[in-house]
Amino acid sequence: MEQQIEVTIERDDNIYLVFAFENPIRLNLSSDKTEDTQKFFLDLLQELIRRKSGITFTLEDPKEDLYHDVAQKYLENLEQEIKKIVPKIPKEI
Repeated sequence: MEQQIEVTIERDDNIYLVFAFENPIRLNLSSDKTEDTQKFFLDLLQELIRRKSGITFTLEDPKEDLYHDVAQKYLENLEQEIKKIVPKIPKEI
């Protein structure tokens, strides 16, 4: 069973996608640092392992700007990749 996670866009000096897990995970869209992206994916993988189920994302963002459009497309692609990965996660870890 897929679980739905709300995602918001934080617009400050940097632009973040904020995933509303129990412990929120943030992806800095303004950063080109590999470490930032790696940390996001490691945190997301830990959530997938903990949940052992698929995840869908709902973008909660009132602005209809470029960041909104990019975030929506990013989340759609991320969901497709997660669907490929979840069946490969061992049931017992």
